[in-house]
Amino acid sequence: MNFESLEELVSQWADNKGIFANATQMAQAHKTIEESLELAEAVRVGDQSATLDALGDVLVTVIIGCRMAGVSPELALAAAYDEIKGRTGKMEGGQFVKDGK
Repeated sequence: MNFESLEELVSQWADNKGIFANATQMAQAHKTIEESLELAEAVRVGDQSATLDALGDVLVTVIIGCRMAGVSPELALAAAYDEIKGRTGKMEGGQFVKDGK
């Protein structure tokens, strides 16, 4: 199944659950943070199955958040890439740290 089909299924699921009718963008942002913390914990303990599940959950919350904001995930990703494509920085402690402004 391609990303667009999955995106539509996620949106239909969210609509069926009343998320679009009853949730707020802020509540959805908090849900993304919650799922991101679960991802960090799965990575910390080295649980590959939980990591895969958490990555998917983060994507689900982002897809729903995009729909609530009236933008496509592709547009959000393109905007982020446009911002980072020329970024410089260095690796510190296993993480890329961008150069200061």
